[in-house]
Amino acid sequence: MIDRRTVLLSSMAAVAASLLPVDGEAKTKIKRTRYNVSSEKGQKMLAIYARAVNKMKTLSDQDPLSWTFQWFIHAAPTDKAVVINEVYGNVPSKNRDLALASWWTCQPHSKGQPGDYFLPWHRLYVLQFEEIIRQVSGVAEFTLPYWDYTNPAQYSIPPQFQKASMNDPKWAPLFVIDRNLDSSEDQTADVNAGEPLNKYYPGDENPLVLPPMAGVPYSEFCDQLDDNLHGMVHVLTGNGETNMGVVPWAAKDPVFWLHHCNIDRIWYNWSVLGGKNPSETGGTNWQDIHFVFPTPQGTAQNPSFSSVADIATLPYDYEDLPEPPAKTSVPVAALAKPLLVAQVTPEAAAKVSTTQDGIALGDQPITLPLAPVVQQQAEANSRLQATGGSAQRVVIILKNITANENPGALFKVYLEVKNTADGQSVRRYAGVLNFFSLIKHGSHGGSDPHAGHAMAGDASEDVTFDISRLVQSNAISADQLAAASVTLVPVGKVKLGSAPQIKGGIEVQLR
Repeated sequence: MIDRRTVLLSSMAAVAASLLPVDGEAKTKIKRTRYNVSSEKGQKMLAIYARAVNKMKTLSDQDPLSWTFQWFIHAAPTDKAVVINEVYGNVPSKNRDLALASWWTCQPHSKGQPGDYFLPWHRLYVLQFEEIIRQVSGVAEFTLPYWDYTNPAQYSIPPQFQKASMNDPKWAPLFVIDRNLDSSEDQTADVNAGEPLNKYYPGDENPLVLPPMAGVPYSEFCDQLDDNLHGMVHVLTGNGETNMGVVPWAAKDPVFWLHHCNIDRIWYNWSVLGGKNPSETGGTNWQDIHFVFPTPQGTAQNPSFSSVADIATLPYDYEDLPEPPAKTSVPVAALAKPLLVAQVTPEAAAKVSTTQDGIALGDQPITLPLAPVVQQQAEANSRLQATGGSAQRVVIILKNITANENPGALFKVYLEVKNTADGQSVRRYAGVLNFFSLIKHGSHGGSDPHAGHAMAGDASEDVTFDISRLVQSNAISADQLAAASVTLVPVGKVKLGSAPQIKGGIEVQLR
C-alpha cells in the first residue's frame, strides 16, 4: 500500500492526470460496456486484446506498457529488489522509480494486508490494464472481456487460449503451455485441450459456483469470493509452479485478466443487489489508501480505493450479470452477532494430528467430530427450527490455517451428519480448501513495505465455507449440526515440508 506520504513519485503523480475514477468526481465519465468473451462483441474485443498482448510481449521489460511490467505489478517470481535490479540495474530512471513503487503490490497476497483489500486493489489493477491495452492497440473503445466460468457453457478456458490456437497467428499470443494437464490424482483437467476445469468435481462438488451474495456483509463476501471461487479458478487453470496456480506467476497468463474481470463483475453484481462497500478498513479511510499504477503515457497515477467503491462512478458496466444464488430463509429473530453452534475440541484434534498445536493436513483423510457449544445450543436449535431447518446463513470456519509453503494439494471439505431416521452418517460436500490466496509473501525489496516476494511464503488465515443451502435443502437441525463431523479429504500429494495445518480449530456458526 502506498499512502499520501509517498515521496518517491509525488512529483510524477502530480502531473499525471489519472485515467481511473477520482474521489468526488462528477458522474460524467463515459461508461463503456465489458462483454462476455463468448459473445459477438466479446470476440471482437478479444481480437484487439490478442494483438495488444503480442505487441506488449515484444517491448522491453523496462517499458511500463510491456507485458512483463504489467505482470510484475501483481507479483514477480523473485524478490522485489532482485527483480528490479535484474530489469533496470542500479541506474536511476523514471521507469525504475515507477517499477519500484508499483511492482509486487498485489493485495492481500502480501503479509499483513487486510482481506478487504482484495477486491478494490484488483479493480484498480484491471482498470489501469484496460487503459494500457487501449494505448497499445490504438482502440479507444476497447473493453476487457470477461470469462464467465460459473456458466456451464464456459467451464472450459475460452477456445482462443487453447492448444488448438497455438499456431494461429491471430490467437497464438493468448496460448501458454504451462497450464494443467489431465490428472486423476490431482483431479485437474487438460486445460489447453479444452476440458472443463471442474472435470473431476461433478454435481454438488462443483467449485465453479457463485458465493452467497444478497445480504452478505462486504468482508465476508470478499473473503469467500477470494478464498473459494477465485482461488479455485487459479489452481484449476495453472500448473502450481509457473502459471496461474501460484501468485508470483499468475498475471503472466493472458487469461488472468479475463478471470479477474469476471471476479470484478461478481463484486459489481453484489453491489447491484444492495451490498454496501466499506468506507474504511482497520481504521484507515478508503480515501487514504492509495496505490501507484502506470498511465498509458508511462507516468504515475495514484488512485484510492474510494475512487472505485461506488459502481455509479465507474467508467464501465457489464453486458450481463450473473444470476445470484437463491437466498436462504431469513430467521424469525436475527442475532446481532454470529452464534457459535459447535466446534472441534482440542481432544478430538489431538487424535488425528501429529502436531502439538494444530490439526495437521496430510495425504490421508481426517474426520473431526464437532462438539456442541452447550450454552448457546438452545438458542441455536430454536433459531433453526423456527425457519424449517435453516438459518439466514450457516458457515463452517477453518481457523488460522498455516503452511510453510504452498502444499500443492487441495482438501475437499465435507460435513458428515447422522440421519434422524436410522442414525446412519451421510457425507455432504461443503467446499474445497485451496492455498492460492492463503500463501502470503514477505517484504524484502526496495523501500515499499507492502511489496512481496515469491520465497518462503506462509499462510495464516481463516477460511469460511457457506453451507446454508446444504443445511436448508437437507433440513438439518441444530442438534444434527452440533453432533456432526467435518472430514477433510486430500486431493493430490502434499508437498514435503509444507506442513499445512489448521491451528485455530474448526467452528460451525449461524449468522
